Amino acid sequence: MKISIVIPIYNVEPYLRQGIDSVINQSYKDLDIICVNDGSTDNSLQIIEEYAKADSRIKVCSQQNSGTYIARQVGVKEAVGDYILFFDPDDWLDLNACERIVSFIEKENADIIQYGVHIDSTIEGNTTADWLDDWLNSKIDSLEGSDQLMNKCYVEQQIAWNLIGKVVKTSVAKQAFQEQGHYCFSTLTDYFAAFYVYAFAKTYRRLDQRLYYYRHGVGVSTKKEVTIIDFQKSIRNFKGLEDLYNFIERQAKLVGETGRSIAKKEMTDYTINNALHFALNRLPRTIDPEEWFNILSKETDTAGIIRNIVNRLNEQDANQGTIIRQQENLIKELNKAINDSQERVNIIALKNKKYMKLLRFFILLSAIAITSCITLFLLL
Repeated sequence: MKISIVIPIYNVEPYLRQGIDSVINQSYKDLDIICVNDGSTDNSLQIIEEYAKADSRIKVCSQQNSGTYIARQVGVKEAVGDYILFFDPDDWLDLNACERIVSFIEKENADIIQYGVHIDSTIEGNTTADWLDDWLNSKIDSLEGSDQLMNKCYVEQQIAWNLIGKVVKTSVAKQAFQEQGHYCFSTLTDYFAAFYVYAFAKTYRRLDQRLYYYRHGVGVSTKKEVTIIDFQKSIRNFKGLEDLYNFIERQAKLVGETGRSIAKKEMTDYTINNALHFALNRLPRTIDPEEWFNILSKETDTAGIIRNIVNRLNEQDANQGTIIRQQENLIKELNKAINDSQERVNIIALKNKKYMKLLRFFILLSAIAITSCITLFLLL
């Protein structure tokens, strides 16, 4: 049995040798290693070319910088193994990982094999490390059918959508990645990619061994503070959502009503919430709210943005044991707060004044009433 290892590479020079060494030194030798250089501007390409000269199992592909999403598509297309292992080059593998995975596959022969992940955090006092450790290490041993997979991932959130820690049957991966759109975006790549994989997969099994070492805290997904440019890049995720909508229409029978509902509801809300997380939790407070709100409102309806803000406020209230506000009362308080504190709130000129009033109230409420307004999921 041959295992293909797909490695998207972009400016990871400080970590690349450790990652590649952990791949080429696997105790299991029948490997097909595809390194996709995604327009690196450091010495990453020179390093992998050096490795390729010394190891015939390594194939190097290069493209203009297009993001991990597109780089993986190239890697999957080139894969010739029976299964594909997704690997990020700033991480590393247990040297017996492939051997243990192959042994498990020979018993189970599932479309997706989930195995365990160690979290290596570079951020002192990182409060998300324990959550990530729990989330990336599913306790579900077996699932049958796309509906179960999608529900457990996107609705119940009992299995992760990350492709790291997963081995996928090549025939399934090739179908899934061929259906993906080709738009470059910077975050939520695994979130969207997993949906396509789950749509084509029928069986899921868990190997209860931690074989992958994930270096948490080195990318834009985990930077404490981002720039408005980072935020603009994150907004590209809505192009991924648009591609997903096209897919569920194109493959309506395959996706089914469950997948369609998840794409239209859970995945849409999550994409909005991811953008709000960047804007409200990670952009500097010196950024005028009008700037990020205008960027976001061009990609999705304003009502959806406000609905998600209100939902998060209500969730925060519930977590603190307070009474959940009804939306009518919230709007009433909104008007009062704006009238009483007009000088403290910048007037944001958008077409729909009703929605902007809600936004102003949220910003005011954040400053004077709630110490932590919104707790959003932090993405990998």
